[in-house]
Amino acid sequence: MAPQTTPGRRTTQDRPRRVDRAPGLAPFGSMDLAGLDVGDVPERARREPLMHYDGGLILSGSIGRGHDSVAEACRVALGRFGLDARTLDCMGLLGGAGSRAGTAVFRRLISVPSIYDGFHFSHLRTGSRLARALDHAANRRLTPAVDAQVGEGRQLLVSVFPTGVAAAGAVARRTPRVTAVAV
Repeated sequence: MAPQTTPGRRTTQDRPRRVDRAPGLAPFGSMDLAGLDVGDVPERARREPLMHYDGGLILSGSIGRGHDSVAEACRVALGRFGLDARTLDCMGLLGGAGSRAGTAVFRRLISVPSIYDGFHFSHLRTGSRLARALDHAANRRLTPAVDAQVGEGRQLLVSVFPTGVAAAGAVARRTPRVTAVAV
């Protein structure tokens, strides 16, 4: 049965999907790694998509194990393609009081699920003024710290932590030899 529509209105099936992507980030799937069974791919083909990179950085967060688990999975997957990548902790790169304050606030928020859900869905997901201010404050410190860690030659930045996405995009925009991807 087809969904009923009001004349002149689109159904959810008709609406084009909006893909949010920060400027400077490669589109999702551009590396052709998602869902790939590495064991079934010949050696030459495994290395080809990433052979033009000299190294990689994975931006994670030290809050909980979820982001670290994804970062480790990315590091292992990239290693199977011949790319040596190391993981950086975005919260640690904030340095000093910023790192300690961010970690303490986040741990307090997640200790009461309803508070975190409220903050997440009313601010972080909507990109409220508060969320943008927090992101801007973090990235003023994080972007130069990530930039300082980028090695010579072509580099791949993979962010698995929301705070690292904007920093990776900023570094990629001003450094043509860097490609940033958000996971």
